[in-house]
Amino acid sequence: MSNLLQTGAAFLAAQLEAYASETVSVQRAGGTVYTGVVGSFGKTNTEVDGQNGSYVRSHIIDFIVSVENYPSALGTPQADDLLTRTTGAKFKVCEVTGEGEFRYTDAFRTQYRIHLEEVF
Repeated sequence: MSNLLQTGAAFLAAQLEAYASETVSVQRAGGTVYTGVVGSFGKTNTEVDGQNGSYVRSHIIDFIVSVENYPSALGTPQADDLLTRTTGAKFKVCEVTGEGEFRYTDAFRTQYRIHLEEVF
């Protein structure tokens, strides 16, 4: 018997890739450039405790990509990897406190949600 949740997660990942994705290039700091990496941009909301009970709210840009589509030669995403859009916009992989440079989108580890900051 198949796992309906896993089948559903795979279906949703395929729909996101088919209808809401774009192609970027990925480069490990100073290394080989991998082109044709397909994924979607999103965001992660963050909140940092300030002093005296205040909070600072912000968001991190994310790139959501199938684990299969991320260059296997790179392994998992690492800080300072560089993603470049076809428009020329550049994003550096960054660490989010408590999550690292990425997190998986589901329990089946079908997609990375890679945390980015834009490089100007």
